[in-house]
Amino acid sequence: MNWAEDECKDYLLWSLEGKALDFFTITTTENERYSFRRLMKSLESRFGTKELRETSKAKFRQAVQWHEESLEDWADRVLTLATPAFTDLPEDHMRFEAISRFCQGCNDREAAKHACLENPSRMEEALDLVKQHQYISLAVDGKKNRRGREDISVNAVQASSEAKTEELIASALKEFAKKMHITPPSAVVRETQPGGKPQRWGPCFHCGRMGHRKRDCIQFQELLKKKGYKPERLNDKGMDGKTTRPSPQK
Repeated sequence: MNWAEDECKDYLLWSLEGKALDFFTITTTENERYSFRRLMKSLESRFGTKELRETSKAKFRQAVQWHEESLEDWADRVLTLATPAFTDLPEDHMRFEAISRFCQGCNDREAAKHACLENPSRMEEALDLVKQHQYISLAVDGKKNRRGREDISVNAVQASSEAKTEELIASALKEFAKKMHITPPSAVVRETQPGGKPQRWGPCFHCGRMGHRKRDCIQFQELLKKKGYKPERLNDKGMDGKTTRPSPQK
């Protein structure tokens, strides 16, 4: 249906209401004649949503993917922002800018870098590349994390078994001390090895007393002397562990 310009103007004026009607009443005079095109430009400049191209480009370049925004929604939003920002440029250039913005503003930097290096020609292709990289990363890193958790659990089990073994040894030493009527194993002497690691000594294997080893036992050294062996070293303490005496010369 082809309407004349006056008919278009009349129907437009009949449909005006609210602020648009007030604006038309204030800006026009009764005797002045407004054409339909002039009236439309006046209304668009006042109420139109069209923004400057520079503003659209600034919004496009500053756009990034929101925290909970899906990849599909992010791609659609990039295309929506690119359309008014590059209306004066060819469609191929607009598509290239949109794909670049999609990769640069994506939250997953590694996946976006992978997609950008593949140089996709369409937004759908870039979207598929990002998803593919995310799937591969999840599959590989997930196995690594599970393997790390297994190693931690194995180490924990080993540490627990070692602690139980030490408890069993300590319990056995206590029972042995009770039967032999000697000092309980709680009086274990701690010495330091050359590497700085503490070492525990239980009862002497010759006399059963705590605090020294068999080779340092006075009774054992006396026994060796009686048998004609040259003693290597004697304790500084006597038989009762109280009387001290100098060690014999080698």
